[in-house]
Amino acid sequence: MPAGNEVVLVNSTGTELTAATGLMVRGAAADGAAKAGNPVLVAGQDGTNAQSILTDTTGAQVAVGAAASGAAKVGAPVLCGGQDGTNAVTNLVDSSGRQVVVGGAADGAAVAGNPVLVGGTDGTNAQSFAATTGGQQVVTIPGTWAVTHSPAVNTQATISQAAGGGTVKNVCTSIICSLCSDGAPTPELIKFHLRDGATGAGTILQTIVLSLVATSGDSATFAATGLNLVGTANTAMTLESDSAPGANVYAAVAMSGYTLPS
Repeated sequence: MPAGNEVVLVNSTGTELTAATGLMVRGAAADGAAKAGNPVLVAGQDGTNAQSILTDTTGAQVAVGAAASGAAKVGAPVLCGGQDGTNAVTNLVDSSGRQVVVGGAADGAAVAGNPVLVGGTDGTNAQSFAATTGGQQVVTIPGTWAVTHSPAVNTQATISQAAGGGTVKNVCTSIICSLCSDGAPTPELIKFHLRDGATGAGTILQTIVLSLVATSGDSATFAATGLNLVGTANTAMTLESDSAPGANVYAAVAMSGYTLPS
């Protein structure tokens, strides 16, 4: 039972209103209707008088600063900010309201603290992108490789880059195929295949055809760079002539590329 000077609310039957008996607070006007009397509103005070919180016609709260956008600050307005470890600091913006982001050190100066840098992950740790002293990004292709084969006369030329294991893929970026003779060769066509697989197997990614005339010392070469031929995961990559060339003819192959980790 209440004691002292407590005010007790009761319903029309005289029963004390509690959370269990259904205490309700109802305004004098319906939601969205004109104010009636002195309704109970959410409010605050301006330092002297009580002031109701302003809303729009849908009931959304209207927040208006003490100064217009672009005008001088008035009083202590609510601004976006943070803290410098000791004091509250307002975010800096330019005259158009765009946020100004300034690092802890000047461009070209030694790193200070833990600045926000452009970076990525090596699969385990965060890594900042490397740059030259002029600020140009340094890009290094991972796992570069180069292989070549220049066998004896009348011998098939074939070379493979071994499978990388797991999800690693070989990527070919350049190939060179050549024929040359040290005596009068028998004219013939020799095909060179870049294979996604071991010698004599796997999908053919590129085919080059070379031939020599029946003149001693004749030669033919095919070279291509700037390629980006991606192989299958955990699969060797091979460049080879489809057969041994004829008498007095030498075949040679070379290729280079890099490995993709996945």
